[in-house]
Amino acid sequence: MIYINGDSWSRNLWTERSPEDWCWAKQLSDKINQPILNQSAGCGSNSRAVDMLTRCYTQDKKFDLVLIGLTTPMRWHLPAKTESNWSIGPTVINDRVYKHDETILKWWRVNSLNTLEYTFQYYNHIWKMHEFCSTYYKCPVVFFNAWDNDMYTLHKKFINDSSYISTWCQEQLGELHFDYSFFNYVQSFEFFVRKSQDWFLEMQPWSDLLSAGDYDGPNDKDPRHPSKIGHKKIADFVLATIKSLVPNTYNKLIT
Repeated sequence: MIYINGDSWSRNLWTERSPEDWCWAKQLSDKINQPILNQSAGCGSNSRAVDMLTRCYTQDKKFDLVLIGLTTPMRWHLPAKTESNWSIGPTVINDRVYKHDETILKWWRVNSLNTLEYTFQYYNHIWKMHEFCSTYYKCPVVFFNAWDNDMYTLHKKFINDSSYISTWCQEQLGELHFDYSFFNYVQSFEFFVRKSQDWFLEMQPWSDLLSAGDYDGPNDKDPRHPSKIGHKKIADFVLATIKSLVPNTYNKLIT
């Protein structure tokens, strides 16, 4: 079985219009004739993916491959009732009952949201999922960047110029760059950059694969999301990436 988690780019958004599941996850499942468990959610965060993945282990679920559609680091989640959670930023929704609470969003923007810390958490979540899957599921996890071009650009800079880590952290802290947290952040990012050589991480966004005609039209419910054709392109890309990065698992799944 293949486990999948991510945000709205990795789930079926069309249940109100059609019973057909267009999502790349379902198209991938059909292509290789493998069952999937897709726990993606609209406005889903990377922190949510960590918690859902570990929760599955407590339920004795077994996976041959884990696929994570990474979203922007500028999202977070708070646990809620009945295995649900509040997804925070840029909107606030409950991913089971879709209630909105703008008071939470306003508090979060003022008191919690921070580019430096949330970028740290982005890498921290990847590291945690990689370590967890390697140790407990004993299967590979492949990470994909769904649509965040800012993280794609920043990651390339970190990889190509190690000195940029210190420069960027100082820029984010401004006058607080003398604080002890500056050295902690620099050391942590240097650690993650080293570790990223062991991760199966495809940072080029799926959005780069799509043209204007590969999104839902202006009269559709989700015009900023891939259409059926767009999801087919993503499914093809995901399958090709699996074959390239984890060939042994690919051969196991398609035979």
